[in-house]
Amino acid sequence: MYRLYIILKDRTDPPTNDELAIASAEKVLDTEAANAYLGRVEAASANLLSLFAKQSQENAVSKI
Repeated sequence: MYRLYIILKDRTDPPTNDELAIASAEKVLDTEAANAYLGRVEAASANLLSLFAKQSQENAVSKI
């Protein structure tokens, strides 16, 4: 859910008619669009994981 939140939070424009149709199951998401979406989700996850790793390292250094 967090991954989806990050993608939606970064949007500056409202959803398109196609996106609304896909969300309401009136239209099937094609393979190319699904792969593009999953790529954005993976990028957001990688950013999140790197931030947690950096935070963990900073906390370990500050406790020494």
